[in-house]
Amino acid sequence: MGGVGRDVKTGMGGESLARGVLSALLDKYENSEAFRKGEPTQARIQLRFTDSLVPGYASGRLDPDDRSALHTALVTMADGGFIDLKWVKFEEGNILERVYLKWEQINDIYEYLGRTSQRQKLSAFTVEMEQWLRGLVGVGLVDSGLLGEGAGGKVRLGAGEALLDEGLAPGGEGMPNGSLPEAWRFLLNWADDILSFVHERGRIPSSLIPDEDGTRALLLRALAGLVRARGQSLPVRLFSKRELGNSKVFERQVQSHVIRLVRRYWSIGHPLDVEAPDDNATLLRELGIESGHEDITFCGPIRFRYQGTVAAEDIDASVFPYGLAIDASDVHRIAITEASISRILTIENKANYRAYVRGHRQSDELVVYLGGFASPAQRAFLRLLRNFLRGTASEVGEKSATSDMASIRELDKAGLDKGVSRADVSDQPTVFHHWGDLDYGGILILQNLRNSCWPEAMPWRMEPEVLDEYIDYAEPIDDAYRTKLTRLLESDVYAWAHPLIQRILTLGATLEQEALLLGD
Repeated sequence: MGGVGRDVKTGMGGESLARGVLSALLDKYENSEAFRKGEPTQARIQLRFTDSLVPGYASGRLDPDDRSALHTALVTMADGGFIDLKWVKFEEGNILERVYLKWEQINDIYEYLGRTSQRQKLSAFTVEMEQWLRGLVGVGLVDSGLLGEGAGGKVRLGAGEALLDEGLAPGGEGMPNGSLPEAWRFLLNWADDILSFVHERGRIPSSLIPDEDGTRALLLRALAGLVRARGQSLPVRLFSKRELGNSKVFERQVQSHVIRLVRRYWSIGHPLDVEAPDDNATLLRELGIESGHEDITFCGPIRFRYQGTVAAEDIDASVFPYGLAIDASDVHRIAITEASISRILTIENKANYRAYVRGHRQSDELVVYLGGFASPAQRAFLRLLRNFLRGTASEVGEKSATSDMASIRELDKAGLDKGVSRADVSDQPTVFHHWGDLDYGGILILQNLRNSCWPEAMPWRMEPEVLDEYIDYAEPIDDAYRTKLTRLLESDVYAWAHPLIQRILTLGATLEQEALLLGD
């Protein structure tokens, strides 16, 4: 409990000291059960007169004139019905023991101090959150009304949970062409957690959202901008300038809050992923914020064109024997016109990619360099390939490269429902392989590809026997690492990786794919 926080020798004056005591009483009230319930409780709001409340009071170091003036001011407040005073026995008028807040005069006390009440702050905060939610999904999740400011005042929320489903219904007014994107629906859970906390605890949960108005407003604007982008990536400073009016404010004031929020709710927006990416830059990239320039690097026999450009001629990628790169921001402009490939191979690490395209790539293979978890742009490129190879472009009216996994699953299901096997969709069904590290991260990267763009993707040179063969280059694992791998054995989603996981646990070691170059 904070006091007035001034040096005891400066002669603060009784009025100032008394106002500090009154403000400290309100601080305690706003953190009390009485505040949360909106009604008085048996335990009265009270403070003992210690040096922490009024510096020098209990120890006798307070200036005698200030002490006398403090008593006079507090007695005046007591006469006005703000407080009750309890004096030390046989020291009435000389030494105060406790001060009690009078429930009936709380509103008048706020007015006297010129202080905005916590209820008013919570009311404004609730309205702010409701308006923000309406902007996302076109429907309010809370009743922003607060019952009175006096003895009966309570923070009250509407049926937020009941409206969650309504907010997610197709055609929400707040989002163009439908509902809140699936990957961002965790924002509704976040908002519900925040407002439930406000309702139950009577304060803004600083662990979930900044309680400082300016930072919070920036965070909400940034999140709304990310949702509106619907997967389109922007450099971080361009995004900051567009959404927040300053190119550096996102990195300085907002980025850490966004990262903490997304990590906390990652499993809701990405139910098939066991955890969020470790690297913050990768996480931001998943949200559509680029901290650096990104290219899509590949090598193989495809032809494509840039739509909407003056020179809309086909580009033959096969004439580049060691591959080429396109800007990630242009992936939505690409239209594939020919792809004579029997296999797609994604490779996690750059050294392995370079070695493979220079010495091992077959003429009918398309090799794509990932560099870790596939970025949104890389996944869009792979989905574009999938749509073309499976003959879906004509069915969906030239679906763009940003078609999401839900659309792919619907198209696959449509083909299967018609009695068309996967082999029948194309004359030469394309095999999809991924080559990565033989470790926890490599397994997650491949599963992410299966979740997001190619459900049939399978490992290549990631078999348990490869770990045996290159055991001299393997690296040991610790108990925490074992625990993470063991968790994957409990999931049928990772059944394809169970043999490798079991071998890693048996040998107590993992293998980076660069080691395979040493034996080639």
